Amino acid sequence: MIYIKTLKDQRIPLKSFFVVGIIISLILIEIFFKGSYLDEVLGILSGIYLLYLILKYRMRKEDFMLLLVILAVLIAGIIGNMNSELVKNKFIICVDIIVEFKVLLVFFAFKYFVTEEVKDGIVKILYKASKYFIILAFVFAIITLFIDTGMYDSKRYGLPSYKFIFPMSFQFFIVELLALYVIIEYKNLFNSVHIKKYILMCIITMILITKGPPIIFSFVFIILMYYFKRNEKIKLKVLIPIIVIGILLGSFQIKTYLMNENAPRYLFFKYSFVTADTYFPFGSGFATFGSDMAARNYSKLYFRYGFDNLFGMNREDSSFMSDTFWPMAIGQFGWIFGILYIIVYVYLFKFIGENKYSKNVKAFLYATILQFYIHAIGSAILSSSAGVLGFMILGIIIIPKKKGNKT
Repeated sequence: MIYIKTLKDQRIPLKSFFVVGIIISLILIEIFFKGSYLDEVLGILSGIYLLYLILKYRMRKEDFMLLLVILAVLIAGIIGNMNSELVKNKFIICVDIIVEFKVLLVFFAFKYFVTEEVKDGIVKILYKASKYFIILAFVFAIITLFIDTGMYDSKRYGLPSYKFIFPMSFQFFIVELLALYVIIEYKNLFNSVHIKKYILMCIITMILITKGPPIIFSFVFIILMYYFKRNEKIKLKVLIPIIVIGILLGSFQIKTYLMNENAPRYLFFKYSFVTADTYFPFGSGFATFGSDMAARNYSKLYFRYGFDNLFGMNREDSSFMSDTFWPMAIGQFGWIFGILYIIVYVYLFKFIGENKYSKNVKAFLYATILQFYIHAIGSAILSSSAGVLGFMILGIIIIPKKKGNKT
């Protein structure tokens, strides 16, 4: 491995700087550009890298089986396209394939691309920047409560929904998660470092975003952080209250998005079931329902379901057409393969128990993954560039054991 010496005479792997470069590029794109193809390119390269690992017998059986499930879902989606004949443009189908699988591909690729030494190097490089980011974000969050800084996009509970310097609050939240993890992991490397004040600033800042996922993350993280001080694994008596708290904190989203029969998310869930039934067992195929490409090319199904007559869901104004994720899986891949696709995401929780993490990192992992899945109810976060960054971070943290069964 090639190393670079820093000004403090530390030897940091060159690969660490490479990964940091990707992270910074993704963040800058979120701030200054409305979109780019970097996350799609990263998804393609991740797929190629995973294929290389499989051919070289360097992948664990467990991960290999999960990738086989993903491949089965991909094939089911293509068969769905052939059966439904709703989309015949191969380029559109290929783009949607990349978009819907890039998050998982990036996660698995970085699980293997990054080693423990490379991860430590990443943390050392990003530590100071993360510390200053947390401080600045917190200071402006407090100022925004009293002065109109323009750093919010709406108001909830009488408070401005803080987004700092990012176009959208969820983009800021993902970067705040990254900064929090770096601070926590740096504490594990250098035990003398005091980080409680930075964790507190992070939690306050996330709550001031006033959106469901950051609030859910904050409370679950705090609960688990103290719980893991005395326990190694989550017990049922702790899991049930956490679920109840999650439901209570997400009650606004549930009432607004899923209980309101006129809400776009409710309609997507309702008609994902209709689509899965109509095109059983393979679904309607890629770029046909609930995906960004289905919205861009305005799927024929949307005319059939009357979406073209609804506000924010018609061809002229499609602002609500990419506001959910799970219905896409059920509609485009059908009941069987849609559920398999969702199971791959849920299975990620099992990886947390495979390695010994510090109590704070373990709490961070559970809270982060949980909020992503709740977030996906009312957002296409798991097919966005912010989602790619988030799951890239998870992949860096969840490194497989050196010893284990290979393919």
